[in-house]
Amino acid sequence: MLRNFKSYILVGLLSTTMTVFVACSKKTAKTPTPPAPQSKKDEPTNTPPNLAKPIVLMISIDGFRHDYLELHAKQTENLNRIAKQGLRTESMRPTFPSLTFPNHTTLVTGRPAGRHGIVSNTFFDESYKDKEETAEREDKYSPFGTDAKGSVNDPKWYLAEPIWVLARNAGMVTAICYWVGSEVPFGGKLPDHVVKYGSIGGEDKEEKEVDKVITWLELADTKRPHFIGLYFSEVDHQGHTKGTTSVEVAKAIEKIDKAIGRLDKYIDEKKLPVNILIMSDHGMQDLDKEKFVAVGDLVDLSAFTVGDTGGVMNLYTKNDSKVEKTFNDLKKVEKDNHFIAYKRGDKQLETHGYDDPNRVGDIVLVAELPYYLKNKITGPHGNVATHGWNPSDAKNKSMHAFFIAKGPNIKKGVTGPTFDNIHVFPFAMRILGLESKGLGREGTEEALAPYLESMN
Repeated sequence: MLRNFKSYILVGLLSTTMTVFVACSKKTAKTPTPPAPQSKKDEPTNTPPNLAKPIVLMISIDGFRHDYLELHAKQTENLNRIAKQGLRTESMRPTFPSLTFPNHTTLVTGRPAGRHGIVSNTFFDESYKDKEETAEREDKYSPFGTDAKGSVNDPKWYLAEPIWVLARNAGMVTAICYWVGSEVPFGGKLPDHVVKYGSIGGEDKEEKEVDKVITWLELADTKRPHFIGLYFSEVDHQGHTKGTTSVEVAKAIEKIDKAIGRLDKYIDEKKLPVNILIMSDHGMQDLDKEKFVAVGDLVDLSAFTVGDTGGVMNLYTKNDSKVEKTFNDLKKVEKDNHFIAYKRGDKQLETHGYDDPNRVGDIVLVAELPYYLKNKITGPHGNVATHGWNPSDAKNKSMHAFFIAKGPNIKKGVTGPTFDNIHVFPFAMRILGLESKGLGREGTEEALAPYLESMN
């Protein structure tokens, strides 16, 4: 009966609409007024001194381990070709901890995680108490993370300006198709062109992302971006859910390799002055279900809020009196449970640049790979592979990322040793003709300078 009533109403509305349309159509028709031409004065343009400068295209393949070029050689024909034509390093050492948000921020700022603000994927800050937090969080720090009310695009969390801000301030057009922080309004401004994360979907999303970059490269010299960022997520996703040697990871790599190959071919055919820097944020380690450690079963953590779990675990508390006892309890059980406990400010953490006084946990637990730290174990773990362990530990090479590069300003057919990813930022800045010294960044031009062709 209700369905018939809805149909009756719908027919009535359609009839009324058609009657009005016919009546209106009997009047003298007017030629539609064409839309006013878009104003050109507000379109982003490169300032004259920048027109002759090179272009940097920075590409991140999330979760692409340093040895995937060999492990998945059949699926990386284009990436291996680019590596042979230009530069390939043995590996690239991520910043501590080897997680996505900290490392993507390091790559574009030249600062370690404890000094650019993004100390983990999920963390808290005792100096930001959000008054709008729900009751269940009212005793905790203000949270950062993908589930924390838009925090990932809030500029208060980011303590170092990324390369696209510096390039734009220098008069260069900038464009980003996904990158951590690219939707953050630094100084109230976004990149000149920005694609919102997740807005491109479908089975061919990698090709669509490359299409977007090509549309930017097709712009006239005055409008063509000089810094472009491009990010691919699927290798990381499939690595987590299916494992490092899975068919799914191989397929994800093959799609991205094909898309990058097409982009590289376009750049070569058009003879564009583009330097392609291709990298990842971290590696990937297959998990052993027998090597999970429930820290909350070893020590009372009821006074603490737990940040990210896994290879590194940050513990936060508002009750400072609980820190010393809990820390001492953890030290008693750490050896037998394959982790080391540190208090915030420990010199060992400082050596990794992990020394933010408000965002690093009151206690930081660092696991021995492949042991995985959790508060409690309540059921099967969702992932079969992950990352996050200390990338500076010589035994943790599986956490290392990869780095290859090709372009008119990069030497051809060269290889290099492992380096720290803080040095990518000054390398890209140097190619753009921008000064990175004096910015207070830990990355240095000298680290990757041997791979540059002589530049004026």
